Amino acid sequence: MIEKRPALLYVFVMAMALVLSCALFPGLALAQSQFSVKGEAFVKGERIPLNGATVFVVDRDDINVAITDNKGAFELFLPEEGEYSITASMVGFAQSAPLKVQVTSENPTASGKLYLPPVEQFSEIVVTAEKNQDQVGKRVVSGKEMRKMPGSMGDPLRGISNLPGLSLGSGFMAYPAIRGSDPDDNVFYVDNMPVNNLFHYGFVSVFHADLVKDFNLYLSSPGPEFKEVIGGVIDISLRDPRDDVSGVTVSLSLLEAELLVEGPIAEGHSLVVTGRRSYIDLIVGPMVSDLDTGVKVVQFPWYYDYLAKYVWKISPKSKFSLMAHGSQDKMLFQMTEESDAAKKEPTLVGDFAMDQLNNMQGMNLETAISSNMKNTLTISRRDSSQEVMVGQAFKGDNKFTDYNARDILNIKASPSHSLTLGAEREYSEIDLLFEGKAWAPNEFEPDRDISSQETKKLVTSFGSYGSALFAKDRWRLMEPLTLVVGARWMEEDYLKESYTMPRASVEITPSDDLLLSVGWGKYVQFPPGQFVVDVFGNRNLKFEKSDHLTMGARKKLYQGAWHTQVEFYYKTFEDLIIPHEELNYINGGSGDAYGFEVLIRKSASVESNLNGWLAVTYSHSGRKNEMTGETFNYSRDQPLILNLLVAYRLTKWTISGRWHYSSGRPYTPVVGSYTDETGRVLPVYGELGQERLPDVHQLDIRADRTFRYNNWKLSVFFEVQNLYARKNISGYMYNDDYTEREPVGGVPPLASFGIEAAL
Repeated sequence: MIEKRPALLYVFVMAMALVLSCALFPGLALAQSQFSVKGEAFVKGERIPLNGATVFVVDRDDINVAITDNKGAFELFLPEEGEYSITASMVGFAQSAPLKVQVTSENPTASGKLYLPPVEQFSEIVVTAEKNQDQVGKRVVSGKEMRKMPGSMGDPLRGISNLPGLSLGSGFMAYPAIRGSDPDDNVFYVDNMPVNNLFHYGFVSVFHADLVKDFNLYLSSPGPEFKEVIGGVIDISLRDPRDDVSGVTVSLSLLEAELLVEGPIAEGHSLVVTGRRSYIDLIVGPMVSDLDTGVKVVQFPWYYDYLAKYVWKISPKSKFSLMAHGSQDKMLFQMTEESDAAKKEPTLVGDFAMDQLNNMQGMNLETAISSNMKNTLTISRRDSSQEVMVGQAFKGDNKFTDYNARDILNIKASPSHSLTLGAEREYSEIDLLFEGKAWAPNEFEPDRDISSQETKKLVTSFGSYGSALFAKDRWRLMEPLTLVVGARWMEEDYLKESYTMPRASVEITPSDDLLLSVGWGKYVQFPPGQFVVDVFGNRNLKFEKSDHLTMGARKKLYQGAWHTQVEFYYKTFEDLIIPHEELNYINGGSGDAYGFEVLIRKSASVESNLNGWLAVTYSHSGRKNEMTGETFNYSRDQPLILNLLVAYRLTKWTISGRWHYSSGRPYTPVVGSYTDETGRVLPVYGELGQERLPDVHQLDIRADRTFRYNNWKLSVFFEVQNLYARKNISGYMYNDDYTEREPVGGVPPLASFGIEAAL
């Protein structure tokens, strides 16, 4: 104890000195606490709090900095009274405008808000937080990036056509075709729910662009968790509504007006509601209604859509969401006897009308059962109605209601081993009214004359069940090697078919910047509805079938500044539907599709103002009529497709351009004509797919800018499609006796704009 006395004496002396100092010089004790500035830091124009921003006094290195918390809040201590200039900085953001504050002994604490503008840049293609770990045949892209693509008119779903392997075609009704398959061979999901349609007229997406978080595109070899298709899967995730502040977004473009309202409604509860209506019909409709073409425009095409999404964050381990979505497309034309089409096909005289209505309601319940087990339950209802008239040739009034329940359990058995188990059940109620000609021309038999076909009628109602079970085992056998095996079993009671479809893939990662993959699987697809109904179709058809083989490699170069992706695919098709004289349709077609795709991308960065990508697809897709032995090029076959996108970031504007090139599509030429017993001149067709349309190419340019104010922002874009007025031909129109033809197509340069205010 004697040895410790000097230490105790030292502590006593220092404590007394501190007490005396505080009594004699109180300012010293309060120097770090008497004066301060409190506030919050936000993303400028978006009211999003910034976590981790550095707050400091301008030109005062002697004063300690403050760091914002997860709510953007900070408190910066000041040494003495006076006037200070406060600012903040953070990686990826420009420095905030200085905030002038003054503290005095009477008002020792100042307050204020700092707003940091983000560094505008061309977005990344790859989203780091992937929805599904599978890598074979998949591309992940962000919605924000896709809506900035030149030629997209601000629509993210249009933007995905710039990627290899996927083409939206051109012009009206340009639905997506994926890797040699038909547009009807794809399936679409939104927030885990199957949906019937993604586009208005195949041209404009049915979802508000700002809600589209990302796309998972499975171009071939998709996993067993998806419905039965022989094409591809487009899996869309919508972002959750904001739960921090309320906001309103108003958008106007050349075609439409949109409104989005979102925000919190209670602690842990948030809601977003959107609505959109096209108004191009109000402008263009009156101008084209009386054109001297033999076609009268009664209702120029218009559309609307709506969406409501509610999210309840029950706990850190559980989230519940509800969604309701709907859309409608409507148009009406009248074809007179003076029109060119009616002169060749008299049965086309009359109304050309379409009224398509889709509605969907659904729920998701995501639950983390444990740290290694997560379950997602999805229940949805879809109803659609389609009223169609094609002159006197055809009339349809059909209604469909589908109920779907889907449950997926993800189990992480170990850090290197995970298992996915799932079940799906669907019930469909169908009401059909078909009245018209037995069948129309198609790619297996284009020389059918519509007017001479027999007129039939079908009125029926029925229901149908379908069930599926699926499993997938993902196992990293060793550090570079991952094996994925799975299968999907399904059955349905309409055609009374059941199938088991195995899937397998291998992923090899020799290094952090290199991925090699190969995948294989068997796939089936229910025949399109018009082929399997009584009277017009054949109730004894089987499912269409396809085998997929996909191989690929991804490589990062120059410390991730450049990304390259190469993929090869080969697909075979069996039991495709073809026309039959007696049975209407049979499973008598086959085919194949193969291709080689390259994507080279230069990533965005703060240092580089120039970025973009090159996407190249070299492919072939063919079909065979097994009844006749005739082989031909598939109507969507385009051997070479190239998309070059470049963006340059100026100080305030981003200028971007896209040059697109694609081989012309095959078509069946008219090689002569003959006169039937009624005196009508009818065409004589050559070999199927014998000739090709001229190659397609065009240049689109775009300029974007965002004006940021403290609590709101204004985004604008200007776009010109087909800048150098290339006349891209989509087909030919023949004269009355088929001796001469004129090209159809060739859209002139089209200027468009968009303006969006986020309040």
